[in-house]
Amino acid sequence: MRHFTVHLTRDFLAPPETIFAGWTNPDWRARFETPEGSGMRHEGYDTRAGGTEIVAIEHEGTRIGEMIDEIRVCDPPHRLLVQGRGVFGGACRMTMQTLVEVEPHGDGTRMHCTSQIAALDDQPTESQVTEGWATMLDRFETLLNEDAT
Repeated sequence: MRHFTVHLTRDFLAPPETIFAGWTNPDWRARFETPEGSGMRHEGYDTRAGGTEIVAIEHEGTRIGEMIDEIRVCDPPHRLLVQGRGVFGGACRMTMQTLVEVEPHGDGTRMHCTSQIAALDDQPTESQVTEGWATMLDRFETLLNEDAT
């Protein structure tokens, strides 16, 4: 078993309320987390404490697993705590706890994203998770910029 922590920080030129609302919007979430061609598909997203997010993971059109996330804390516009598990072949192969914190910073907002992961296999790697977070944050920023125009 392997375990690691990934932490990314990103600054946005929008108030914390806008950032948090966008991050927890189911339509936006599907666009920045599981866009077409990503091999992932949202099957539900309920951001209330106790709510669940389910992301189907597919390879060549066949479902190979899913991420099942439970929202533990939803404290707009400050923090979101999510506890998840990756199920592949009917067995839990990884667990993840993610904390997203949003705070005012200068003329905008600073977002801190921290994921702690325990993986039973060689997947995912720390670099894969870091790259996934960076890509997701890039897509989120693109949506913010599109929404501002």
